[in-house]
Amino acid sequence: MPKGRGESRKETLLSAIRIDSLCRKFGDNIVVSDLTFDVKELEIFTLLGANGAGKTTTIKMLTTLLRPTSGTATILGRDIVRETDEVRKLVSLMPQGNALDPFLTAHDNVVFFAKLMRLETGVWKKRAKEILAELDIVRCNNQPVLSLSGGQFRRLQIARTLLTNRPVVFLDEPTLGIDIGGKMKVWELIKRYRCQNGWTVVLSTNDMAEAEYLSDRIAFLHCGTIRRIGTPAEVKGLLDGQCIYIKYASCPTNVPSSIVGCSVEQTDDSTIVVHLTGIVSDIRPILQAAGDLGDISQLVTERPSLTDVFRQVQEEAT
Repeated sequence: MPKGRGESRKETLLSAIRIDSLCRKFGDNIVVSDLTFDVKELEIFTLLGANGAGKTTTIKMLTTLLRPTSGTATILGRDIVRETDEVRKLVSLMPQGNALDPFLTAHDNVVFFAKLMRLETGVWKKRAKEILAELDIVRCNNQPVLSLSGGQFRRLQIARTLLTNRPVVFLDEPTLGIDIGGKMKVWELIKRYRCQNGWTVVLSTNDMAEAEYLSDRIAFLHCGTIRRIGTPAEVKGLLDGQCIYIKYASCPTNVPSSIVGCSVEQTDDSTIVVHLTGIVSDIRPILQAAGDLGDISQLVTERPSLTDVFRQVQEEAT
C-alpha cells in the first residue's frame, strides 16, 4: 500500500505556512494587525475568536482572495502575493459563505466542482462516494441544494472542499449550523484525512468544543491581533483557575490558608478548595498535605477551559 504524504513527511515537519507582520486595512479600519506565526506541516491550526476578530480576513489573505495591506506570507514556500497562481494550486478552501449553486442538485454541485478543478474522474468519484457516505448526505444526492437543511448544506460544502486533496486545507467555520452528531462526523473525518493524506489544516471557529477536539495549536484572535497562541493545554495553562475540591468524611481541623504554596478556602464544614496557579501536572504533594487534615471522602479537579481563556481575552481587551 503506498504511503500517504503524512507518512512520508512525519520525520521532518517543517513550516507549511509562514506569516510575518501581516496586516489588512479597509480604509482607516484595521481588521488584521501585525500577525506573525508559523503553521507546521500536518498540523491542525485553529484561529479562535469572536465574530469580527479577523479570522475570515486572515484566511482570505492566505488563500489569495484578499491582498494584504502589508506584511508577507508563504504557503509551502510560495508567496501569497507574488506567486498567487502557485499558491492556489496548493490550497483547498471551504469559505464561510455560500459556495454552492442552489438550483443544482447536491450530486451535480459535486460534479461541477470536480470538473471545474480538473480532477481525475476515477479518483474524485471514489473519493466523493466515500466522503458523502461518511457525512451522511448520500440520500441528498438528487435534491436541489435549495431544499437542503442548513446542516446538510454545510456538510455538502465540506465534502466538496475535501475532494481536491491538496496539501493545505482552509476551513472557515466548517460546522456552523450542524448538529452535534454531524459535527462529530466532520471532526473525525478531518482528523483521519489529515493523517491519511498528509494535510496541513487551518481552521477558523468560535466553537470551543471544536477547537479543543481538533487543534494541535490555537491562536486566540481579538480585533485582528493574536492574544494567546499554543497547544490547548498551553493556552489553558496560562490561566489561573485550576481548583481541587476536597470533601472530608468529617470536619477537618486546623485548615491552613495555604497548602504546598497554593491558597486554600474552606467552603463549608467538610469541604475545602485548593486554588492552583496555572496547570499543575503532579498534585500528589497537595493531596498528601490535604490528607493530613482528615479522611478524604471525595475529590474533584476542575481545570480552566478554553471558554475561560476566551472570556479572559475578551475582558483584557475591554
